[in-house]
Amino acid sequence: MNGFRSDLIDHINQHLSSYKQSGRAEVDLLALKHLSKRGKLLNQELSGFSWGELYLTLSYFLKRRKMTEEDFEKAFGIECIFLSADIVDDICDLDDPNLPTFQNEDRYLILISQYLLAKGFFYLRPVSDSYEDNCLFSLIMDSGCGEWKDLHFRFSINKRVIPTEEEYFKLIKQKSGKLTEIISQAIDPSQLILKKITYYIGIAGQLRNDAADVLNDKKSDLRDLKAYLPFLKAYEYSCEVQDEFFHKLKDEEIMASPLKRQLIREYIEQSGSIDYCHILSRFYYMRAFKLLEEHFKLSKKEMNYFKSLFLQRSQQHEQA
Repeated sequence: MNGFRSDLIDHINQHLSSYKQSGRAEVDLLALKHLSKRGKLLNQELSGFSWGELYLTLSYFLKRRKMTEEDFEKAFGIECIFLSADIVDDICDLDDPNLPTFQNEDRYLILISQYLLAKGFFYLRPVSDSYEDNCLFSLIMDSGCGEWKDLHFRFSINKRVIPTEEEYFKLIKQKSGKLTEIISQAIDPSQLILKKITYYIGIAGQLRNDAADVLNDKKSDLRDLKAYLPFLKAYEYSCEVQDEFFHKLKDEEIMASPLKRQLIREYIEQSGSIDYCHILSRFYYMRAFKLLEEHFKLSKKEMNYFKSLFLQRSQQHEQA
């Protein structure tokens, strides 16, 4: 027999070409670059052992038939899962001298590992054309891509790069909204109202967290120049009153100086940006509560309990 390596490589390359048309393109291509490292399947100079090829070989020995598209999809899933494990192993063991692929930031690698794991299980799932069966892993991968975009969602005073509020909401809808939709998917995929409720709760929670974290120098938001809503609204306010507050600062100062960050936090509070985020957060919570009241038969005690899960803990988070 000729083996399955070349066919598996062709199959993966077809996926790589199709990713260019996908909203997950950047994460997919970066993740699968690891399959081209020395000793990995797609490395042209030194292609090592392949778990996907092992899967195909054993499948053939058992079934004694031509390997199908489904078989190659599953082999690709196997490659993703083992590649995910390899990345985590390299981070834990510190035994890969070429590990700092992403400027020494292990968090990028951890995110890619998580994404590969979800992708692997997606391809190993039982074959189904139904939305319900396919949606859960898609939500996990979409949220992972949102998290990847979040790592790069930054402002630059030096370059006058300031994302818009619309871009911020597009980000958190993918990052947090999709993540909390997993809850409704796990309960009942056919419940579209439940999907909306969990989605609104995800958005509300992200707004609440961003408002709290920007005021805490132990958090990395300002240090990493994250373009979250409290900063964006404060920058917008500064432009409206034309006080040149931010234009007097440099990116390097914000990243390096706790004093500069404290001045920015004080300005953000004085501008009303924190209040704006809290109001929006409560607005999305209330949308979720309204849907729950309209479509589910809850007692007053049950409704109060549900609200307490968020509003009381929200206040505690804001005060922490």
